[in-house]
Amino acid sequence: MKQNLIITSKAELSGLIEDAVSKALESSTQNHNEPEKKFLSRSQSAKYLSCSIQLIDKMIRSGKLSKHKVGRKTLIPVKDLEAILSS
Repeated sequence: MKQNLIITSKAELSGLIEDAVSKALESSTQNHNEPEKKFLSRSQSAKYLSCSIQLIDKMIRSGKLSKHKVGRKTLIPVKDLEAILSS
């Protein structure tokens, strides 16, 4: 098996790496054209706000967060969570 040795400067290597990373990131974001989530579960909401599920439940009971039930699942609008973060 033949191997090639390429000699390059530090600046050239850095440029090649930056180009490769940029292309990889660009193709990665193009492949993930999923719509943004409009609702999160209670546990996802707790992670989003960096708090406990119990605090999420308390905010729902107090009316600070609205909820939507889908079967047994409780979903919370992301816009409500963003409103809490911005207040």
